[in-house]
Amino acid sequence: MPTVINGLPVHVLLVHVVVVFVPLAALLLLASALWPAARRRLGVITPIVALIAVVAIPPTAEAGEWLIKRVDKTSLVRNHAHLADGLLPWALGMLIVAVAIWALYEKAHWFTRRTRPVVQSDRALVASSVGGSPTAEQAAATTAAGTTAATTTASDDQNRPRDTPAWLTVTRIVAVVLAVVVSVGSVVEVYLVGDSGAKAAWTGGFSAAPAAPTLPATHN
Repeated sequence: MPTVINGLPVHVLLVHVVVVFVPLAALLLLASALWPAARRRLGVITPIVALIAVVAIPPTAEAGEWLIKRVDKTSLVRNHAHLADGLLPWALGMLIVAVAIWALYEKAHWFTRRTRPVVQSDRALVASSVGGSPTAEQAAATTAAGTTAATTTASDDQNRPRDTPAWLTVTRIVAVVLAVVVSVGSVVEVYLVGDSGAKAAWTGGFSAAPAAPTLPATHN
């Protein structure tokens, strides 16, 4: 990969991708873990964003290793490099939990899906009740009753609470807790890395007092 783009080290450009996608992945993961409506809408988007965040970190770190060999190795620079090494595990944790929550939601949907009860045919109901061939009036009445029963059954089935296996419920709770931990940890780590990098780049590189204006040269 190139080490310099438009006169700037690639590291200072790639860090913007990490700074954007790691917090974004953390935000989407928290929303997916804590807000069912958001989880349904986001779907696989959360794991994809988390994957982009993970993929962006290694080349950024590699470009940083190239740059650190070409600057003064102060304690601030070493501290920045040390903190940067801890970001990838947090991002990987977010990716794993994001995939797990997405998969668990799909699994829960599969487990709780039920087949609606099958309503007996009109003729079978009439035959079982009268023991013979139904008359036209009986058939019409049974058809109406069967339609009403089917509608009621379907409505009741839609409103009936779905049963979820206990192990799946426990797993989802654990996933939510892990989502909070890795999301908060990733954002905190990004802040620490960015703060240390800014200090390494700018400490001693500017004056607290405004610089004196440069007077234009005069010609006699």
